Amino acid sequence: MNSTMQQGIVNLIWSPFAELRGNSVGTGWLDVGLEYVYSQRDVYGGTAATAPVSTGSGTANRILGSATVRF
Repeated sequence: MNSTMQQGIVNLIWSPFAELRGNSVGTGWLDVGLEYVYSQRDVYGGTAATAPVSTGSGTANRILGSATVRF
């Protein structure tokens, strides 16, 4: 069980072929996305609870990419 957990997520979506149509924006035929996820956790009991496999805490960093194509 986690005693504390922190997570932060940042993402960006870009539509390189977007067009302004009157008062609205058309997204075009392609969207490209990039996301970064940071996670950190501590478990109840620390090292004693997870030994010998872990130190009782952990950190993870992930980068994800995506693309959406419209026909």
